[in-house]
Amino acid sequence: MIKDLIKTSPWSGARIMSWKQAKDNFHFLGGINRTVESTHVDKIARSIKRWTCLRPVVVTTVNFINDKNTTYIIDGQHAFTGMVANKINVPYIEVEIKTPFELVECIAMFNASSKSWSMSDYILAWSYLVSDYKKLLSYISMFKVDVSLIAAILSGKVGYGGKINTDLKTGAFKIRDEENNAKLLGYLNDVLYLTPSDSSRHDKKYFCTEYVTFCKMLGSSYNHTLFMSKVKTCKEFDLASQEVGKLVKVFEKVYS
Repeated sequence: MIKDLIKTSPWSGARIMSWKQAKDNFHFLGGINRTVESTHVDKIARSIKRWTCLRPVVVTTVNFINDKNTTYIIDGQHAFTGMVANKINVPYIEVEIKTPFELVECIAMFNASSKSWSMSDYILAWSYLVSDYKKLLSYISMFKVDVSLIAAILSGKVGYGGKINTDLKTGAFKIRDEENNAKLLGYLNDVLYLTPSDSSRHDKKYFCTEYVTFCKMLGSSYNHTLFMSKVKTCKEFDLASQEVGKLVKVFEKVYS
């Protein structure tokens, strides 16, 4: 439904509101939409000054956030800020949103086609509605591990990309077997020092995925204290090959 709404929005029929009125009447969705960045505002403001605003701000009026009808910016908050700062009247289109789920879904879909959202932006947006996303934010703050891998582990998966990223973006992410999977995150956090100091993000992803695969293979028989006592004598691991399963065999040899 939201896809159809976006496809059929009459962009050419946008209304105009004075920048003073817009400043008073249009509000940001703090805690759902991403934070306005001054550098991005400056960039867009310069473009607007030269070429005018090339697309309208998208807003919606809802009463389920603060119990009264309030108009919020769904898309174009950086452009809106730049227009108000430069005293330029604001072109806008209003769309109908009926539920909190539609609101978050609509924000996510609009931003997928504008300035790219990071995975953390999607998680923040969905945390407004879904308790598992709130928990995920807490885990992200606790562990120095890639966001997608934290989510994959908590959901009972191992690898990166694919379905876990789709789930995160669409509100479908679920935490499963939280006690054991959170424990696995702690183990992973302990062994990250084994990666070379100059490791790329891709190298660290490879190391983490291989270690998590190793732990899951052993299941409840895995003794983390024993593994840590043995792995201390090892040199830094070679991550150059990126061969799936190669590090798993190294971890097995260390543990045996």
